[in-house]
Amino acid sequence: MKPVQAQLTGSKGVSLLETMIAGVVLAIGICGVMTSLTSTRQYLDYDREENLAINEARLRLAQLEALQSPTSFTTIFTTYNNVTNALTTTDANLTLYGGTATFYFPTDTTGTKLVETLPAPVSGTNLAFQGLMANGLDLNGDGTIDGATVDHSSDPKLLMLPVLIRVQWTSMKTQVQRNLDFLSILYPRHQ
Repeated sequence: MKPVQAQLTGSKGVSLLETMIAGVVLAIGICGVMTSLTSTRQYLDYDREENLAINEARLRLAQLEALQSPTSFTTIFTTYNNVTNALTTTDANLTLYGGTATFYFPTDTTGTKLVETLPAPVSGTNLAFQGLMANGLDLNGDGTIDGATVDHSSDPKLLMLPVLIRVQWTSMKTQVQRNLDFLSILYPRHQ
């Protein structure tokens, strides 16, 4: 009997060069996956901080809403205009580090008069109100949108009060200053 010999035709196996190329391609793929996982983690931390800031702004808005009565808008404006408070929201793994919440209302250039029309040129925190009040906003419902010099801060007939709550904090992960602007309009609660 003759021994059987296997005949290989065409290929004699995998060369060292081919193995090294495959290893490099695999390493590049693994590095890409690791980079993607790291980026995803950073975005999750970013979103978590932003959600805490949104919750803090909602808490501050709820505080203002609790003070509402048909005649309380003037009190809210005079008490909270440009007032900054320390943040209270904390999480077991994350804090809005060194954070503050500041209340702003549409005001004249001095920041002391509540106005229905933004002064030109629009600047500072009034920029946040620009889209809402592009053509003015009739705050007291008298059918007239007054100019940027008419003060409504003591108007007992206010029907709405635009408010901007700016939450600022330093990111715990990146040590970067972050801001979130929360714009809303308060309306009188009907008792």
